[in-house]
Amino acid sequence: MRTFIAVELSDSVRQALADIQKTQRGPLPGARWTRPEGTHLTLKFLGEATAHQVAAISSALDEVAADFQPLELSLSKVGAFPRLSNPNVIWVGIGESAELTILQKAIDGEIAPLGFPTEKRPFRAHLTLARLAGQPWSSETRQRFLECSSICDGVRWKVERITLFRSDLKPSGAEYTIIHTSLLNT
Repeated sequence: MRTFIAVELSDSVRQALADIQKTQRGPLPGARWTRPEGTHLTLKFLGEATAHQVAAISSALDEVAADFQPLELSLSKVGAFPRLSNPNVIWVGIGESAELTILQKAIDGEIAPLGFPTEKRPFRAHLTLARLAGQPWSSETRQRFLECSSICDGVRWKVERITLFRSDLKPSGAEYTIIHTSLLNT
């Protein structure tokens, strides 16, 4: 089964994502928009995992979670991969959080011996808004997109658990099912 580890979002975060998408649907007609209700903050994409690996991953997540207190995250600004002038993915960033980075590295390290190599690229916490065809943006389109960063101002949420998800790819989009939840040490 296809799996990943993530942090779930609060209703206020999902609403902010929906509000940003609403402001951009007209200016970005070719975008493939994510569903805010299915969006999450991915900490580690695992890919295919066997039932045996899933049991070991769940135990590893419980061990990591026991070492961390709940943390508060916030939305920061909008951005794009690979760059804003010619984006393939547009996203909302997560405010600086040393605790989140340490949590992600701990998960990465704990899961590696189970057959999931550590990530070589630096962790960049973000929430995907849409995928694009990668056509260059005009300066007006870039500016209009950057202005919606103000929707992120003051949007915060408390993270109390990490979740192992199964992802089923369907013609209507990915469907996510919770496999295991590990509560942070409260």
